[in-house]
Amino acid sequence: MAKRAIIWLAVSTEAQANDEKNSLPTQEKEAKEIVNREGWEITDILRVPGHSRSYIDIHLCAEEMRKKGIDAFDKLLRHWDAADFDVLVVRDASRFARTQSLHSYVVERTIDVGAEIYSIADGIIGRDNHRMFISMGGYSAASEIDNLKKRRQFGFQARVKRGLPANHSVPSSHKIIRDMTTGKALHVELDLTKSQMWRDLATLILQGVAWRRIESEMYEQFGYTNELSEAFNYPHFYRLVYTPAFWGHTAMRFKLSTKGAWIYQEGEPVPEGVEIYYNMIPSVWTGELAEKIKAELRRRETVIKGKAKPEQTKPFTGIFICGECSYNLSYSSKDSWQAWRCMSRYEKSSTRPDCSQSTSLPHERARTYIDSRLKQMVEFQDPTAFFPAPTGESHTNEKFTSDLKKEITQLENQIRSVIRDKAGADDDIIRGLYDEEIKAGSKRLSNLKKRLKDTQFEIARHKPDVQRRAYEEIAELSVEEFWGQEDRKINQLLHRLMGNKRFVVLEGYVVGIADAPKHKRRFNG
Repeated sequence: MAKRAIIWLAVSTEAQANDEKNSLPTQEKEAKEIVNREGWEITDILRVPGHSRSYIDIHLCAEEMRKKGIDAFDKLLRHWDAADFDVLVVRDASRFARTQSLHSYVVERTIDVGAEIYSIADGIIGRDNHRMFISMGGYSAASEIDNLKKRRQFGFQARVKRGLPANHSVPSSHKIIRDMTTGKALHVELDLTKSQMWRDLATLILQGVAWRRIESEMYEQFGYTNELSEAFNYPHFYRLVYTPAFWGHTAMRFKLSTKGAWIYQEGEPVPEGVEIYYNMIPSVWTGELAEKIKAELRRRETVIKGKAKPEQTKPFTGIFICGECSYNLSYSSKDSWQAWRCMSRYEKSSTRPDCSQSTSLPHERARTYIDSRLKQMVEFQDPTAFFPAPTGESHTNEKFTSDLKKEITQLENQIRSVIRDKAGADDDIIRGLYDEEIKAGSKRLSNLKKRLKDTQFEIARHKPDVQRRAYEEIAELSVEEFWGQEDRKINQLLHRLMGNKRFVVLEGYVVGIADAPKHKRRFNG
């Protein structure tokens, strides 16, 4: 009696299903030629027309396939239970699975029900040689997919380094220019038909419109709609602005959850795992407009919190910090009383330190102080004159960086000395103590180097050109007209003028300057 044969056909993607070399019809033709040559009888043909087999559990794989209308593994499970076939015909080991465990399961189960496997690439697989097929075929199948992933990763890296997107798509602000003959991507350009949209978006951002209202304002004020002629849904524009390509950079493995100043500003710390290549394609915003937007984004990221709205920001929000705990002072008011005070003693948390500061900085005193600094700056025609000269103990990052470098050098020398001492020790207990000392020193050294790196990033944030343009705007307005602007505009200009510096307050008075605190703020839409 003729052997009962089941043919297994599989590809990993829908595109491969009709690919000339690996298509299902090609595999089926090859399998049927074998069956006809051997005189077997085909009882079933199982097809996987585009689905990953990178699973460990066959039942999970079958369930996921079932959701897409693919019943190949469901049928194979039933055939095993019924033991109603004699040979399973397949092109090669990788057709069953892309993991060693799933490949092994398919082979073991087929042999256990008394059937054989005919691999067109390897020949008959029976009880006497199936262990070798499991070892070699499973390794080959898994290695093939691993190598494919590596080649794919290298391909992505090559693309982004050439200024092309990793995933063959760009944000709506740009377009891919392709070769007219081959369709190959050549480079990325701005979509100039949307230039006005981006100018209007910049206007709203600088007006302090909250992210959750941007889409509705873009629709109501300017009439911008999606493909359904409706207002864009939130967070359409927020996602765009926090996409590296929007700012002219190509990147891999970034998510909206990893957003930060690194997306629009070179020199900022990049999240672990993310690769970014700066200034590879045209940026939507350039020049002074771009710097104003960056300053506003940083202002929102660092000082807008809770239920606060960007357009209703008080003039000195994020400008003054507590000299004891370094947290931003908060605005408080009651009747005609207005002041800025440290809330650390009231907002108890595991991340916020204890603070004894209870004396507020009156709002009018804060304004008088800022006014005097502005007038001195305009008089000297020098934006750096806005800051008081450091007195006593310096609060600047530059001194902190210098001290860190000295401490790192001392610790490195100390570790080297301990290593030399350990090398000359004969007693195991003493060597163990040296090991513990080396381990502790190495951990502290690692922490110090991280702090140094973070501090150097903070220093890199200082941009004198942005500070000078803010000074020029204020000088052109005059100090009197400066105070006549909206609170939000005052705050935006002050943040651009100050960059990464803040005024330090103790006991209700400004006592100096310091670098901006690094406390994280919750996103306020």
